[in-house]
Parts: sequence; structure tokens; C-alpha cells
Amino acid sequence: MVSMSIPKLKKVFVGILQNNTVLISLSGFLLGLSHLHENVWFLSLFGLVPFLYVVNSKNFQQQSVGKIFLNGWLFGLIFIGIAIVWFWGAYPLNWILDSKQTAVFVVFVVWMVTVAALSVIFGYLTIFASWCARFNLWQLLVIPAVWVLSEYLRMWLFAILTIAEPSLFGPHFSFGFLGYTLASNNFLLQFADFGGVYTLSFIAVYINVAIYLLFKKTKQKKKRNSFGIGIFCVFLMVAHLASEQIFTAIEKRSESSEIKVALLNTYFLRKGEEGALGVREKYEVYKNLLQENQSRISDVDIIVFPESANFIEKALVSGQLENLGLATTTIVVDSKVRFSSEGKDRSTESVYYYTKEGGMDFVYDKQFLTPVGEYNPNILDKFLSLVEENNEKPPRFLYQKGPIAKPIVRDDRIRTVSLLCSEIASPYFYKNAVKENEVDLLINLSSHAYTGRSPILFSQVINMAKVHAVQNRKPFIQATNAAPSFVVNKYGILVAESARGEESMLISYIKIGI
Repeated sequence: MVSMSIPKLKKVFVGILQNNTVLISLSGFLLGLSHLHENVWFLSLFGLVPFLYVVNSKNFQQQSVGKIFLNGWLFGLIFIGIAIVWFWGAYPLNWILDSKQTAVFVVFVVWMVTVAALSVIFGYLTIFASWCARFNLWQLLVIPAVWVLSEYLRMWLFAILTIAEPSLFGPHFSFGFLGYTLASNNFLLQFADFGGVYTLSFIAVYINVAIYLLFKKTKQKKKRNSFGIGIFCVFLMVAHLASEQIFTAIEKRSESSEIKVALLNTYFLRKGEEGALGVREKYEVYKNLLQENQSRISDVDIIVFPESANFIEKALVSGQLENLGLATTTIVVDSKVRFSSEGKDRSTESVYYYTKEGGMDFVYDKQFLTPVGEYNPNILDKFLSLVEENNEKPPRFLYQKGPIAKPIVRDDRIRTVSLLCSEIASPYFYKNAVKENEVDLLINLSSHAYTGRSPILFSQVINMAKVHAVQNRKPFIQATNAAPSFVVNKYGILVAESARGEESMLISYIKIGI
């Protein structure tokens, strides 16, 4: 009886694997998983193969355009849904909602609507891919190119979905880009020098198409092709390890200037959470970190605070800054929420620099605000008015883009560009700043508190930082609240990272200049 059931189970299993919808869903699942942690990045190199098998099959191509579109939409639904699953960390949305029961519903709807809307692009991508295969076009170049185009269009779709008065309308939300997964391989990452994340996405899809085409050959060649793919995987692993060693050695032998950086790292809870600290208590934490590390920061070149710390201004007002051991050569990068002349119903988040010679100088106002975190998109406002009556928006939901739109290079000694939190997701902000200015160092001031300190989000942010560093060939540093602070060199190698869950000061040396 058992011997008879095994063949039946095998037949059912094979039947499931031959189902187009199952295979397309499997592709979406594998690509989504590749975004969850650096250790599973390699799934992006073959996760698209089941999808390619389906779109190349005759029975799939003979389906109606509507069915093909729905299969592609399902693929995107699973892929993007997993890639941005970190959004669930925003629960219970206690900065805009009072009811936790309502918050579960709202978080699900916002996540689901976002995923469903962005997945529309994959529906059209699938239609094109099946058409491309039907006419036997050169898939090795066409499909990767169209995939990259779809990622670009997806950013515009997100901009439309999250539009509101404070929003920045443009292609900036690049979460879920396949190219970011390749940042975990130091060898492949270096190709970001020739086009950033778009080039990496092209390479990832190209490898998937190449693997599919190899397995598409006759059974006699499959063994040889499988061996070739195995050799390629070993090559990537060896190249990854070797390139890290090579670039680390090059960095050490470089005659470029070396600077010492200090990044504060805190784990403050978001407003409304039990145990969240007040303004004064946070100030004391920053002060204690500086005092505990006075001997270590006496010769630092630059100190960076997490997003919206506003420690320096408070310390200046209280007259305590002189007692914290900051050297005269130290540049401090900090930020605060500035209220407009209209009152506290309008606010702008701004970066400011401080030196003892020049004092405080505001250099940049945040442009790409975080939907749901810093403002409500129009569609969410309308939805909230339906699910919760008399829901008043607190001041943080009336953030505005400020008038200082360029991250100005502040100091001649260390030429930097400093941006805020979610702006790391834009493929253009850092690139444009480097193009317009002579820059030595890329800086980000961030807080992950409002996304629940998600390690998944942090993993994706690290990959984005690596791509920015290689694309611009500039080191990248980030001071963070509710996630580790870190330092990445111009080759995309993670030089230093603070311990998760500990309030600390990360101090590291890094090479700048050519």
C-alpha cells in the first residue's frame, strides 16, 4: 500500500511543479526571499528561472492576455510582498491611530494596496516576456533590459500612489530592485560603478536567462551545462572572497588621506511606545555617550548623529558643548525638525553642520519624505477618514519639503554630502550631489524606529549603501537610531558596524580622496 502511494505522491508532486501558476509563484517567492538577508542573496541568480520556463512554454503563450497578465501580477504580488514585508514593523501606527485593532487593518491595507499596485508592472512585463519568447527574440539582452525598465517605471508608480502636497514626485523608491541583492557579492557589486543598481539588476536577470537557456538544451547537453553552472557558482564564491581581500589590501596601501569618523548609535523607541524616552532623556543619552568616549573622539575629523537628534543646538543653548571634548578640527553633522513661521502645523527636517570656527550652519532640508512615516498620502488620508472618525493628524504628519534642496558641501577639509534616512532609497540623490560637487564622503542620518527596528529593512539599507559607495567611488557612513550604524568603503566593503541593540559610539578610520 505504501509502495503504491509513493508513485501517486510523486505524480501529484510532478503535476504541481508543471503547473504554470505554481512555477510563477515559486519564482516570486525565491526572488522575495533573496531580499530578506545577505546570506540568501544568491537566490536572485536563479529565482527567475521557473518564471522564464513558464513564459517560454507554448501552453502559457496560448492563454489569453488577461490570464497572462494575472499570472505576472501574482508573481509580483509574492515578490514585492516579501521584499517589503518590513512595513509590518510600523504596527501599531500609534502616531496616527489610537486603536490597535484598527491599526492591524490599516497596516494590512496599506501594505496590500502598495504591493498590488506595484505588481501591475509585472503583469505587463510577463505579457512582453511571453511575446518575446514566442517570436524567438534574443532574450539574453531583451528581457534584462525590459526588467530594468520595469523597475524604473515601478518607482514612478509608487510616486503616483503616494502623492500628496508634501511628497516629492519622482523615481526614488527603489526597494525591491533585484540589483541590490548582488551587493552581497563583492565581485558582482563592482559593476555598479557603470550604472549603479540598474546595471546590477541587468546582470542578475541576464544570469537567470542564461541559466534557463542552458537548461533548455537537449538532455545530452544538460549534464555538461549543469557542470558549467556549478563551475560558475564556484567562480562567484571565489571571486567574492578574493575581491574582498584584494580591495581591502588596495585600500590599506592607498596613499589617500585617512580620516577618523565617529557615529553615534541609539535605540530609542518610537513615540507612543511604552518606555519611549522624552526629549530631555534622549539628550542625556547623547551627552553620556560623548563623555564616555572623550578620549576616543579627541582627534576625530567628523562626528555624525542619528536623524533628528538635534543635540548640538541644545548643548549650545545650555552651554555644555565646551565640556564634551570636541576638538577644534571636529565637524559635527546633526539634524532637527524646524517649524515654519506659520506655526507648529508645518515642519521641515533639516541637516546642520557645526564647527567651533563657523558655528551652526543649516545645509539641507529633507526632500524625499517617508509616506506614512512623515506624511499621509492623499489616498491614505481618505481611507483613514473612513475607518476612524475624528482622527486628527499630529504635527509630524504635516512635514514639508524645505527650501534648501541641495546637500551643500560644508567644509573644505572634508567635502561631504549629507542626506536623511529614506533618501538612501533614491538612485539619484547621492549620484547627482557627487556629479555637481567635489565630494569625499557620503553621509546618511537615519532612524528605523518607525519601522519597528526591522533587521530585514536594515539588510536592504546596507545593500543600498554599498551600491551608492561603489557607484560614486566614495565611502558611505550612516549614523542610525534603532538599527546599527555602519561604515562602508568606496569598494562597497563593510568596514565597521555597531552592535545591534546597544547604545554606543562607532569609531572607524576610512580613506577618502582618489
